Amino acid sequence: MKTVKRIQISLMDFLIPLWLLLEYRFFFIVPLPYAIDKLNTYHTRYLELLCILVMYLAYHRYKKEHFLYYNNVIVFLLIIIIDLIFTLARYSGASIHEVIAPFSTYLLILLYFPLSNYFRSEKHFESFKRLFLSFNIVACVLLVFQAFVYNTRHQLFLKVFEITYLDDLQIRNELLRITYLTTIVSASVVVSVTELFSLKKHVISNLINLIVSAAYFGYVAQTRMYIIILLLVVLYVFYFLKNNTNSFVIASTFLIGTALIVFLAIKLDVKTMMYELIEPMLDGSYKNDGSYYARLEAISHFSKSIFKYPLTGLGIIIPDKTSDYYYVIHGPHGLSVYTDVGILGTTAEFGLPMLIWFICIMGKIRKAIKKLHSKESSYSKAFFVFILLSCISLSIFDPQRIIILPLVLAINNRSIRNSSEVENFSILKIMNLKYLSKNLSN
Repeated sequence: MKTVKRIQISLMDFLIPLWLLLEYRFFFIVPLPYAIDKLNTYHTRYLELLCILVMYLAYHRYKKEHFLYYNNVIVFLLIIIIDLIFTLARYSGASIHEVIAPFSTYLLILLYFPLSNYFRSEKHFESFKRLFLSFNIVACVLLVFQAFVYNTRHQLFLKVFEITYLDDLQIRNELLRITYLTTIVSASVVVSVTELFSLKKHVISNLINLIVSAAYFGYVAQTRMYIIILLLVVLYVFYFLKNNTNSFVIASTFLIGTALIVFLAIKLDVKTMMYELIEPMLDGSYKNDGSYYARLEAISHFSKSIFKYPLTGLGIIIPDKTSDYYYVIHGPHGLSVYTDVGILGTTAEFGLPMLIWFICIMGKIRKAIKKLHSKESSYSKAFFVFILLSCISLSIFDPQRIIILPLVLAINNRSIRNSSEVENFSILKIMNLKYLSKNLSN
């Protein structure tokens, strides 16, 4: 009589896909009621936070020694809670939503705990990556197709809350621009680049993901800074994270990869993008360029704010344009935005304690990955470079991008623990061999 193999499915096997679906906004194809849809937008992540809290409670037995960044996450939470208290006291006339919306988004860092537990299993980690890439491919294909349809026929078929209800239709270079998935898509690109060029895993699926993600960034999001950052990550992974020791293979891939990178740089017209980024600063035309002028004002305004409020910053608040506090946060012309100037904006929001926390966490990650020996360390190294580059602008410490932080910490947690286990196993094996050799000699 044949025994039926029982498939074990945990609550996390349902919650992980749900979280990803919320992050990908159900691919903008599910027509959710307004009351629900407004709870999971680019600026409000209430549904996503609820999902993560359920995950956290499902894994309520947390042993501190299992989490390498336990203390760092606790300190992060303390900083935002203290800043919340300061914000409520200073901006007593602000609506509760203006403060709670960004504060609740920072609580997404709690995902680190359940995700780290989930990633302890090789099977779970692999299934998560496959699901992640599958969702990303679907989302990018839909968004590219939507942009093409709108650009040629001016028709919208995706249900984007910001466009449908807030009338926030963005056009750049006469093309439809949808940027709401840039954060999660960029994370998938780092994973695919690492697996494709460093680990040589799942070549077809990762190559497809890179192609559709490139189409999304180049044709839909049109985010020049992301394109430059991700190209630099590709260069780093390709040239510095090789695991193959065959000299012929290394030389071949070096030449092919260099040719491919040069081709992509020409195709994406990186030279023109770099020129457009630098030229306004040289000829003074930045004064007439809204994007440049806004960033320069943000640098000036937030630098002054840090000196004025070094311990608390301006506070966790996203005031409405009608709010009395709008120009306090956004500067004299209302153009300064935390998210435009990377870690400077984060420091202006929370004060120097958050900058110190950032330096400490990056130092801890750097120190740990230098000791990593397992192949999976490539993920940690690639994400480290990505975070370092993004802190100039589009920082992952912004409310809209914070979700990458717990994901990166969970991956690092897994890589470091696996590397330690491999090292301990090797030491134990050497000790056993020495013991065996000694007994044989006797």
